[in-house]
Amino acid sequence: MPDNLLTCHMAAKQAGTTAARVKRLCEAGKVPGATKNDLGAWRIPADSIGHITPAEREAYNEWTQHEIALLGTDTDPRVGAQIGRSGEAVRDMRQRCDIQAFPTGRGVTLEMQIPRMTKARLLSLKELIDVELKRRD
Repeated sequence: MPDNLLTCHMAAKQAGTTAARVKRLCEAGKVPGATKNDLGAWRIPADSIGHITPAEREAYNEWTQHEIALLGTDTDPRVGAQIGRSGEAVRDMRQRCDIQAFPTGRGVTLEMQIPRMTKARLLSLKELIDVELKRRD
């Protein structure tokens, strides 16, 4: 790749935004000289970085209070699926709002997750537990 062409990730890092935003701007034709290579990946001229604006000004107010209340109540991809947004968008907003990530991974117990879950998620877990207990009887 020539030195003057950047990937979406490289351009996003330099512009202070996300790669997804850079891709959206390229698709909308707002980044002069941006082209797709044979594999369908965007290549952005280094001198077009100034046309890539940070996302914080664009969609912050479009999040409803309900959506913001769900941040951190489950994994970012699951919350995204509930509200129709990408896991990356959920993660970005959760970080902007200074909300801790939902605890997952090795060593995380259900007791650590329960206080963060929504009532609907708790009810669905209760139903799963009830079904399993009946199956074992």
